[in-house]
Amino acid sequence: MPINSTIKANSLFLKIGLLTVLFFIFMGSVISYLSYETNIKNWQNELDSLTLVNTEHAKQIIQNGNRVLENLMDVLELSKVGDESQYLKFASDYKQFELLKEKTAANAIIDVATFVDENGNVINFSRSYPPPKINLSDRDYFIYFKNNNDKSTFFSEPVKNRGTGGWVFYQVKRINDRHDKFLGVVLVGISSKVFSEYYEILANNFNSKVAFALYKSDHKLMTRYPFRENLIGKANLEGGAKRILDTGKPFGNMIVQSPRFTEEFRIEERFVGVRKLENYPFYVSVTANKDIYLKSWVNTLWWIWGLTLSGIILVVISVIQISKAQNSLQKELVNSNTKCNFEK
Repeated sequence: MPINSTIKANSLFLKIGLLTVLFFIFMGSVISYLSYETNIKNWQNELDSLTLVNTEHAKQIIQNGNRVLENLMDVLELSKVGDESQYLKFASDYKQFELLKEKTAANAIIDVATFVDENGNVINFSRSYPPPKINLSDRDYFIYFKNNNDKSTFFSEPVKNRGTGGWVFYQVKRINDRHDKFLGVVLVGISSKVFSEYYEILANNFNSKVAFALYKSDHKLMTRYPFRENLIGKANLEGGAKRILDTGKPFGNMIVQSPRFTEEFRIEERFVGVRKLENYPFYVSVTANKDIYLKSWVNTLWWIWGLTLSGIILVVISVIQISKAQNSLQKELVNSNTKCNFEK
């Protein structure tokens, strides 16, 4: 075999080996990309599922609060309260304390139920009788109803309860006399713990790498897990949830890299899912940290590139071995030809 033929053969083997290595790298890259797309799609479905479940959970709680509130309004209407003196007599009666206490005892989500007069003073509430001196005239719901003859339910911002110190938000209705003059309000309070404890159970399934939150439609934080007391009641105008809702969609998800409201506005990449509550001024959000939503994909990459590297190593070893064998065969042929020429 001529030396030139051996060189050409070795060159051919090297080219084949190089093309095979490039093919392995190409396939590893394609499979990695497809694996990433599949992982993102799976997380989109996961976030959609979690936000759907959380909206249903929130709706049930709010509907329960509304039922209690409507029931209290029905009792008030049946009592035919027509003026201030009748309202004060009705609301301050011990029977109403028993009613309020019964309503909260029968419904675990209700933290407190209260009758309030036109000056913001608590007339009666479910915790004790007679009630302590508490004035609520500075609360957002009281200010709103004192200035607006609105029959709808008002959903307050979360506040620290002046009786227990716990975070509560209120569902409130205005009480009028027979001439639609403002007499006061009736309210039921729902503890933020009802939500945060439920969110904690969900978060534990993801080693607390996923955050769950409930916001009011003005983007003020109602509650979340992990709990951040210093952020309750503050507006989150930087998050992915607002970006999604600003598009006009009732739900959705996206990967964002921006200052994070709950982490002292540090820039972090995260996957955010959001969904509005139908008929109520709230939305839920679910946020997955980068290290949790990419964890499965990164684990898959180790397998993909481990196998790819193994294939490349086998190709390189094969090319080297074939090249050595080719060179060895060439030497034997050269020696054989030399010996034949010598004998001649």
